[in-house]
Amino acid sequence: MIQNIQIKNFKLLKGCNLPLSHLTLLTGVNGMGKSTLIQALLLFRQTYQKIGHLNEGLLLRGDLIDLGTTADILCDTAINDEINFSFDMEENNHSLKYTLIQQQEKAGNKRGEFFYLNPEQEKSFLINLSPQELANYPLFNAHFQYISAARIIPQTSYTSSERDVEKKWIGKQGEFLIHYLHTNKNKYIQNACLALVEDEKNKALPLIDQVSAWLSFISPNVFVKTQYLPETDSYSLGYEFSTNGSIGKTKTFKAINAAFGLTYVLPVITALLIAEKGDLVIIENPESDLHPQGQAKLGEMMAIAAEGGVQLIIETHSDHILNGIRVAIKKFHKGETSKGISTEKVKTYYFKRNEQEHIADIIPIIIDENGDLNKQPDGFMDEWGNLLYELLD
Repeated sequence: MIQNIQIKNFKLLKGCNLPLSHLTLLTGVNGMGKSTLIQALLLFRQTYQKIGHLNEGLLLRGDLIDLGTTADILCDTAINDEINFSFDMEENNHSLKYTLIQQQEKAGNKRGEFFYLNPEQEKSFLINLSPQELANYPLFNAHFQYISAARIIPQTSYTSSERDVEKKWIGKQGEFLIHYLHTNKNKYIQNACLALVEDEKNKALPLIDQVSAWLSFISPNVFVKTQYLPETDSYSLGYEFSTNGSIGKTKTFKAINAAFGLTYVLPVITALLIAEKGDLVIIENPESDLHPQGQAKLGEMMAIAAEGGVQLIIETHSDHILNGIRVAIKKFHKGETSKGISTEKVKTYYFKRNEQEHIADIIPIIIDENGDLNKQPDGFMDEWGNLLYELLD
């Protein structure tokens, strides 16, 4: 598990030192640095995946993120050209520490698409782990999922990728999700606390049934259906609906003829269900295109997954996601259910802009055992109350 992130001079993060936990929630209005924190992690992963090591520098343009050039990522008010990263890992207390400097002319890289280690201090900052040792960390291996804010939408067919599906990678937009679901629909999820449906012998049903069960909080009694299309080597997605909870009562509707939100949230639900203890899952805006009840239930689902040992880093603008997590904390500590999360495993941060320097100020928000917040600064999930006061005025 990543225990701590320290970043200096990276975009809006002029200087941050954030302890992480099993469930870390990043909140705040747009343009405050939440995505920047996630980008720092993705920067390391995409470099390792592309080059196979981290001993030279970091690749700014890749399959996970495109950050432009070095000129685009340096903090506006930085006093020098150095950007520092440090990730503290739980296993053996290893730290991945970098100090990087702009070298736009090196190796024909005139646009600065690669961010190099400072050659004058290289010995001090080279990682003391081999590529093989780095592969033990979820950030660099197959125990990782990243679901971006832009995800798959309803369409007639979805691409296939044996290589990615074998590695359990469903794609940052969920582009390989339907292939993965079709291939693994009869497998059983490893995080048993997320199992919602069982057979008559109290045995948890396989993946596709668990996906449908969680999706039914978004739209009641919905069942996911996948099909392989050999003529195009692709996969189709459909949904069945019923009035009594049993499958087969209606025909299968193609995804393009069903609710948009069902498909849009499908990568989020599946990423949580297939994650195992020790996995790292990063999700941006899981609440997109969901009604409030669905958002709150998604918050509970994330809390349950994190209590089961998955490390989640979630960027959200939703008070319903937050409140779903708060409910899960309260239920856990009141002993009302075995499915919840302890408050010690949750960290919440509110990002707001320091207007004087145009950098991010990060405020920790603590949730106690009753689900109460220790503080609620201006702008932190308060718009509902603000509008209510205006209506009552």
